[in-house]
Amino acid sequence: MPCAVVKPASSSYMASLWSRADVHTNRDELARQSDRFGLAFTIVTLAIACIAATFWLPNMSMAANVFTSVLIIACPCALTLSAPISYGSAMGLLSGVGIFLRNTSIVAQLQRVGHIVFDKTGTLTTPTCLAYFGSELTPEQHTCVMALAAQSSHPICKALVESKQQGLPCVDDFEEEPGSGICGTCLGHRIGLQGMQSANQLDVAGSRTFISFDDNLLGYYAVEHQLRPGMTDMMLSLRKQYEVSLVTGDPGTISPEISDLFDTTNINQGAKPRDKVSYVQSLQRSNQNVMMVGDGVNDLAALSTANVSLALSNGSARIVPSCDIAMDAQCVAQLPNLLNFARMARRVVNAAFWFTMAYNVLGMTLSVQGYLSPVVTAVMMPTSSLIVIAISVIGTRYCFRSLQWV
Repeated sequence: MPCAVVKPASSSYMASLWSRADVHTNRDELARQSDRFGLAFTIVTLAIACIAATFWLPNMSMAANVFTSVLIIACPCALTLSAPISYGSAMGLLSGVGIFLRNTSIVAQLQRVGHIVFDKTGTLTTPTCLAYFGSELTPEQHTCVMALAAQSSHPICKALVESKQQGLPCVDDFEEEPGSGICGTCLGHRIGLQGMQSANQLDVAGSRTFISFDDNLLGYYAVEHQLRPGMTDMMLSLRKQYEVSLVTGDPGTISPEISDLFDTTNINQGAKPRDKVSYVQSLQRSNQNVMMVGDGVNDLAALSTANVSLALSNGSARIVPSCDIAMDAQCVAQLPNLLNFARMARRVVNAAFWFTMAYNVLGMTLSVQGYLSPVVTAVMMPTSSLIVIAISVIGTRYCFRSLQWV
């Protein structure tokens, strides 16, 4: 049966998550800070130049030299030059280890993170299909199940689909209920994969994904959720400096190796996409700067709501419009390094800031006293800018290399 488009993309569930403009968090703070700093610096510089020129009147030649020298030597490089160069260098260095930032302002946002919210399946854990239990599937039933699972980017569905399987039949009337399951019509049969809502009946570390074929329950796949390598060390490192929470759509029993990573009050199970958004917003209302770490479609709205969002790629999707940071799921253990590097980059900007302030105070003091001519200040100003650039680039690279990147 040929496939046909029956609805516009704008009416899809994914589009509705991406267009949640009502919950989008404004993340352009760095640009606003730079604008405010530049405006204040310009006003102060013009005031000093005018006052100094007035002081030297009626000596018009000296007044003109002083006025010009003050305007030339003034250099607001602290935020207008140092921050973009430092954070731009940081973006380039991070891309070399598989961490991609949306823009330079994300580095500044990372410095203010106080609470990190994690999804579980596909983020902290990787699902592995262990075995099938139930009525033996015919080749046609097995093909239909694989074709249905291939339609979803959920990690459990990816675990069910056999590697390099090709030539799967088309699935019509595909529907996905986040946190519940998927269903569709394949080869004239109505197929369903339901798992998350049934896992609360099980006292196991994993979950079961149930198969329905023409409204008849055939059996289930046992799925084990294995903790990614390095997660324990990562969480121990993060908890020394941040509050951490787990928000997962799985309502079943969480294995001790995962639950021990969080305070019991910070574990939220059976969360629908809207519940994840509500949880992030509740943290923000308590004046916490929230970072959301997730991997699936169900996390898009929460990613968009958080102050900083990190989307992990499991090979099923490489572009997540709602994310500020993208990295391969295998690199998630680098998160402490990423946050530490962001704080180090801030120290580099601060160093350039104090150099700039010292340069401006000294330069303007000498200029208003008439010790510096416009020609001299014309040489000093670009020299100071080059020094700021050197501090920004060299300092950022030094900080990056001081961390142990895997």
